[in-house]
Amino acid sequence: MTQEELLELVYYEDGVLYWRHTKKGRRSNIVGNFEGKYWRACINYKRYQLHHLIWLYHKGEFPEHKQLDHIDGNPNNNKIENLRDEPQSVNVKNAKRNKRNTSGFNGVGWRANRGVWFAIVIKEDGSRITRNFKDKDDARAWQKEESMKHGYHENHGEIR
Repeated sequence: MTQEELLELVYYEDGVLYWRHTKKGRRSNIVGNFEGKYWRACINYKRYQLHHLIWLYHKGEFPEHKQLDHIDGNPNNNKIENLRDEPQSVNVKNAKRNKRNTSGFNGVGWRANRGVWFAIVIKEDGSRITRNFKDKDDARAWQKEESMKHGYHENHGEIR
């Protein structure tokens, strides 16, 4: 699929692709359907994630990395300004808080055997920085400050 081929088939408006020409049997002129966590589309018998097609539509090529990051963490927000082409190592630094998180903060946890809170930050080279704290808020403050030094996105760990 090239940008030229895509432009002949669809047009973009506010994070959504629409078919230029409706075909008999199509229920909607919106391209794709929601499957699992993402919108997906089938064009010429090939399946695509919709946000990858939107990237192609605007940038003229598919993303260099296999994942596009939804900056606001919402996989349904496919506006081009909400997408960025980043490697997995950067994408995970914009992760929402895991639903099993018990401290309320990414990178902060309780060490029951020591009776302390710990904070952890993973650096660009994969190494880890860990510190222990008596107070959870101190652990969170340190973790947030350190994570920003190591390229984490400001949204990292937020509920979305």
